[in-house]
Amino acid sequence: MSVYLGDMVMLPCLINGEPKPNVQWFKDEKEVDLQNLNFLLHPGDGILEIRSLQFPNYGRYKCKRTNGERSKYSATALLIQNTDVGRFTLLFSPHYVL
Repeated sequence: MSVYLGDMVMLPCLINGEPKPNVQWFKDEKEVDLQNLNFLLHPGDGILEIRSLQFPNYGRYKCKRTNGERSKYSATALLIQNTDVGRFTLLFSPHYVL
């Protein structure tokens, strides 16, 4: 997924099962630190929200669902920087001071 710095990103983790599985998120094989205020785990549906994407947030994400003794990982989502500068050209037109 190609995203811009500062974008909000929401990564889904499909949850089903009884009892409802616990959800953990991993970035580049390390558990996401949910104490970081830039990350929010939606408790009802397991979505990981990245509130304002920063350079360290680019990478590979996957979720792990655990229900009792069984665990299952999601497919990996790759977040890469969008290099389309056209968006910024429109937002920041040059100003000249003489």
